[in-house]
Amino acid sequence: MNSILISTVFFCLISVAGVAVYIVLYGSHRVFQERFSEMAMKLKLAEGDGLLVGDRESEGVARSLFQWALQRMPAPKASPSTEKISRLLVRAGFLRSATARTFQLIRLIAFIALGIIGLLVAVTLGFAMGRSILVVLGSLALGYFAPLYYLRRRAGKRQKEISRQLSDVL
Repeated sequence: MNSILISTVFFCLISVAGVAVYIVLYGSHRVFQERFSEMAMKLKLAEGDGLLVGDRESEGVARSLFQWALQRMPAPKASPSTEKISRLLVRAGFLRSATARTFQLIRLIAFIALGIIGLLVAVTLGFAMGRSILVVLGSLALGYFAPLYYLRRRAGKRQKEISRQLSDVL
């Protein structure tokens, strides 16, 4: 019974992950979303509002959820580490003012997602308690530091590209 329960839970989690990947990849090309936006347009026209100037078509479920979470994310407090990350974001090519908040949200999502994945791997493979804790802590650390590693690599590549182009110009 225990192995059947674990298999069922694992299958459900894989199914949810598959649906999430589908929504992320093909979220803007979905039929339901187009139908809902068409119905919303008809409602606006029926109410006499017409088209608003700032209206945009819906962007997909994943992007909408990300924007919702980003609006509720507090602004980063001024500290030396926040200033370092802001400079690193500029060096990587992210110039908008809200990029620090976006980076914090991405880091938080990666931290939580990889922590959950580490827990699922530990439970699925049947590790002992000590090893399970190490797997979860390792995946949490990976989720916390991976976005920063990516940002540093991107900034380094961009700086090398700019220096190559600058040497050609000179």
